[in-house]
Amino acid sequence: MKFSTFLQLSDLGLDKLLEEDINGLIDQLESKKRVRKGNLELGRNQLQKINLKFNDLLNNVEILKNQISLENSKFYDIIWGSDHNFQGSSFFGCLDEYNKRAQQKKQIRDLNSINKIVKSIERKNIQELTNMDKFKHGRYNLEPQENIFADRFTTLQKKGFIEPRFPVVSRRNHAENNIVSRMASEFMKDTYPSSQLSENHAQMILCCECGVTISPNLSTMCINCIKVNIDITDGISKENIIHSCRECGRFLQSQNQWLYAQVESKELLSFCLKKTRGLNKVRLVDAFFLWTEPHSRKIKIKVTIQKEVLVSTILQQTFEVEYTVMYQQCSDCARIYTAHTWKALVQIRQKVDHKKTFLYLEQLILRHHAHRDASNIKEVKDGLDFYYLNRNHAIKFVEFLSTVVPVKTKKSEELISTDIKSNISNYKFVYSVELIPICKDDLVCLPKDMAKSMGNLEQLVLCYKVGNSIHVIDPRSLQIGNIVSAIYWKMPFFSLCDVKDLVEFIVLDVELLGPVTCKFALAEIQVMRSFDLGSNNNSYFVYSHLGSILKTGDTVMGYYLENSNFNNSIFEAYQETHAYVPEVVLVKKAYLSRRKKSRIRNWKLKSLFAKERSEINGKKCDKKCFEDDYERFLQDLEEDVELRQNVNLYKTKTSSQKILITTNTEDGIEDSDGFPEIDVSELIDEIEEMNISEEI
Repeated sequence: MKFSTFLQLSDLGLDKLLEEDINGLIDQLESKKRVRKGNLELGRNQLQKINLKFNDLLNNVEILKNQISLENSKFYDIIWGSDHNFQGSSFFGCLDEYNKRAQQKKQIRDLNSINKIVKSIERKNIQELTNMDKFKHGRYNLEPQENIFADRFTTLQKKGFIEPRFPVVSRRNHAENNIVSRMASEFMKDTYPSSQLSENHAQMILCCECGVTISPNLSTMCINCIKVNIDITDGISKENIIHSCRECGRFLQSQNQWLYAQVESKELLSFCLKKTRGLNKVRLVDAFFLWTEPHSRKIKIKVTIQKEVLVSTILQQTFEVEYTVMYQQCSDCARIYTAHTWKALVQIRQKVDHKKTFLYLEQLILRHHAHRDASNIKEVKDGLDFYYLNRNHAIKFVEFLSTVVPVKTKKSEELISTDIKSNISNYKFVYSVELIPICKDDLVCLPKDMAKSMGNLEQLVLCYKVGNSIHVIDPRSLQIGNIVSAIYWKMPFFSLCDVKDLVEFIVLDVELLGPVTCKFALAEIQVMRSFDLGSNNNSYFVYSHLGSILKTGDTVMGYYLENSNFNNSIFEAYQETHAYVPEVVLVKKAYLSRRKKSRIRNWKLKSLFAKERSEINGKKCDKKCFEDDYERFLQDLEEDVELRQNVNLYKTKTSSQKILITTNTEDGIEDSDGFPEIDVSELIDEIEEMNISEEI
């Protein structure tokens, strides 16, 4: 039988009265024992099990004694009750918080008295207790005989003989039974949830700092006082110093390791947080940049952290961390001002009369940030030079070039110094990269063997696209060929005409012939030179691939071959074997009427060079020639949608200079249809990048 420690019999002087009731109960049980002699053996076995359970109960009582003496602030829930068929009487309750040692001693005396009663009942060998069902979750299920004691104890409470210190429940519904069962289970697991206490019996204490009524906790302080007295940012450095190179703008990450990071980027945020001492001891919740003057060399970050300060108490705090940027020259930039400033050199060359291909290649390099590892970039007459401090960076750049343009690479090395003892040598490496001298819109005459290898392609073809290979088309049959770099350098050839040889023609008539390939449509077009308009009536019938975009009255650019004389052995052999050579080859549609008036471009390009292209390295060059090449490149970007997909176009500012585009065409010509306008969605907001300037 289990009794709760809240029975304070010794203090009320009712020991004898309770003992008489127990003796009467024992007499009744003994009378029934004589009737049930046949079940004596079974009862003894069950009694032994009960004795073992009583021993466990005594052990639990001893544990309760120790817990009461050690933890004054904990709540002990001891539950005793019965599940009778008619929901008989039961007791349940919880011990209050013992704040005084006198109450602790008094409770220990109560436990001792309970132990004596339990031992006396054990000595009586009450065999009726063998009918008890189970011992589970810290309570017994009793037969009606044991409920007699509960009823009598309740009667004593109602008459006032016993002062009830805890709530007594005589009847429980199904919901209350579930609550009691859960509380008993938690008690057996040595847990004391706050849900066991009702609001009427919840204990409150005063904050030791401000006196506010709060729930009990180990710190005996309210939340506001905890925030004031405990600083979780203690030990975290609020002011830090980071080093940056003035030349290249990189940040010193560790010893001789430098990091590229844009302003207010996530890479810079991660770098700054790693430089903050003590931040690894707390939990980082949030961090973001605060605005500072760009020239102040200050970086501010607002940080939110969390930390467990007490048992089951997590404090969150927000504060600012300031970083001062100090300049320190990196080892790579330091080599520039000394001898042997580079380890590897990449020389890009193309032997053509214009720089349109290099202008396009420059935009590809900027788009993919392929120039980032270069220590220096120089422009020479026929190309560009890229200097590197690491050979691997140069090899990486050469591999990039081979993926975007058709090239041929040669490698050479020069011995700088050697150590015979350690067998270590220092070399300089030079990579010579030569681009194929064929550009977009060039007219070429293929070698006969090469034309046969591409499916008997016509020798006189037009280059309409340059990627990592050369794409050519026969304007009279729409047959397309692809020339890779390896095939070209086995049988090299040169262009017959380039963009500087284009002549303006007027379309008189267009007749589609049917065949269509990709964006091209074969048509027979009657054209006349704009120069001959009004002076003679010489017109030409031409088979062209531009049938889908040309109509009567349009202006088209093409090559006039009637009176041309080319110093090309391949073309001379072609003339000997072919009776007919076309007089005119049309190349592309011209939108001259769109450019007859002054207008402002709402976009611009970036450049690899900070100085003007005409004065690089202090040498004067043909400024007019470069401006013409650059203007033609901008026009190609406007007219070719496929070409500008690989180029970053940036929005211009309101203070941008005007770009005047004028022609000598007559005012009566209306704007051409089908002009591919550049949409605002294709433009990128300008961001100032390192070593990149505007090119107007």
